[in-house]
Amino acid sequence: MQDASAKTDGWIRAVLDGLSSLRVLCLRGYVPENRTLSPASVHEAVKAAGEQETGITIHQVNEHYDEGLILFQAKCTVTSVDTADSIAQKVHQLEYAHYPRVIEEWIRSGR
Repeated sequence: MQDASAKTDGWIRAVLDGLSSLRVLCLRGYVPENRTLSPASVHEAVKAAGEQETGITIHQVNEHYDEGLILFQAKCTVTSVDTADSIAQKVHQLEYAHYPRVIEEWIRSGR
């Protein structure tokens, strides 16, 4: 039986074959230890684990799940009163603030 990361790597390769222009990805949260989490459940997992911070990772895409070159990371504080929804809002603010600039810098760099 394949483990989850091997299945995901195969799926990523299939997506990349179909989307040859996809080169950069912005993730909710840092590159996660638990790679089986869906994007929607990341904030719930952060809250349930009692994490004190979370953030975003913007990285290049390759054929392996979350192994592309990290271009940028940013973090935000998670407090005891935060909910999964409020954590999501904080993370979205990071995405809005950083993703356009990082992508523009990446494009201008010619990577």
